[in-house]
Amino acid sequence: RLRQQKPVWALCNDTACSAAMLLAAACSRRLVTQTAIIGSVGVMMAHISYAKQLEQNGVDITLIYSGSHKVDGNAVSALPDTVRADFQRRIDAARGLFVGKVADYTGLSVDDVMATEAAIYEGQAGIDIGFADEMVNAADAVSVMSAALKKQQSAGGNMPDLTAAEAVAQENARVMGIMTSEAAKGREALAQMLAATPGMTVEQAQAIMSAAPVTSQQATPSTTADVPGESDRILACSEAKGREALAQALAATPGMTAEQAGKLLAAAPREQDNALRDAIMGCDEAKGREKLAETLAGEPGMTAEKAKKILMAAPAATPASAFDQFMAANSPAPVSAATGAAVDVEEKQLLSMP
Repeated sequence: RLRQQKPVWALCNDTACSAAMLLAAACSRRLVTQTAIIGSVGVMMAHISYAKQLEQNGVDITLIYSGSHKVDGNAVSALPDTVRADFQRRIDAARGLFVGKVADYTGLSVDDVMATEAAIYEGQAGIDIGFADEMVNAADAVSVMSAALKKQQSAGGNMPDLTAAEAVAQENARVMGIMTSEAAKGREALAQMLAATPGMTVEQAQAIMSAAPVTSQQATPSTTADVPGESDRILACSEAKGREALAQALAATPGMTAEQAGKLLAAAPREQDNALRDAIMGCDEAKGREKLAETLAGEPGMTAEKAKKILMAAPAATPASAFDQFMAANSPAPVSAATGAAVDVEEKQLLSMP
């Protein structure tokens, strides 16, 4: 989600394998050095049995338990075939989640990522397989990123090829989601206007269209938007401010009343809301205070100037502390020969990712 708000680049200066590959995949663009290795999109676990060593030492351990699977994977017995098969099934499922995330983030197909069989790739080979985008000298990475962003700004906002392709695909999906939804049937003109509204999501558009009358329904002289004065009432209502294009579409919709239009307009984002949010989130005072800036951007009546003053007076978050807290909560457990709990934790983390 963050890379939709700002460019997020990854540099593999040495190793970006396994979980680090997942982090790099989620970035807007991935840079590698000539000798860096990347990949290892797979899952592993290990089981250690001390049964023979204990037998040689004359030690006999008897496990007393209730529940047939209570001691699965214990370290004092050999691993039964049935338990091994269960562990294999679980790590295969975790690998499927892992591969799905990498494929989704990088634009590769699931089959292509699966076909790597968790192999690692060095330098150019990582680019050829699709895990990285560009090879750089590590010392030049920041300059390369800076130059690309400056070029983007001077070119009117064009992102690097991969990011631009993603943006186009997402915008096409949004437009098609609105235009082809069930709610758009009989409301094609309204759907087209909603699809052209910046910041309008498929869900918001569907809610607005569902509440609007279909074009083909019979309109009565006292309630239709084409009655003289009704269109003017829609365009003049307070909810139309900042949503003028949508208000015009609603005013031209047969059967639309000022009361209906007011509710639909109130549910739609204002055209200036996105600009205000960008101004607040992009100001220098928001650095280290992103959560507060996000909250201020959604406050009614908030201006960029007010937000800057509030942000300036608020203490900035300490990145190191936040990082330490995250690592403490999310660092994977060490490989053990117990019940595979570490795999369960990692599966849950993969499932929780967007």
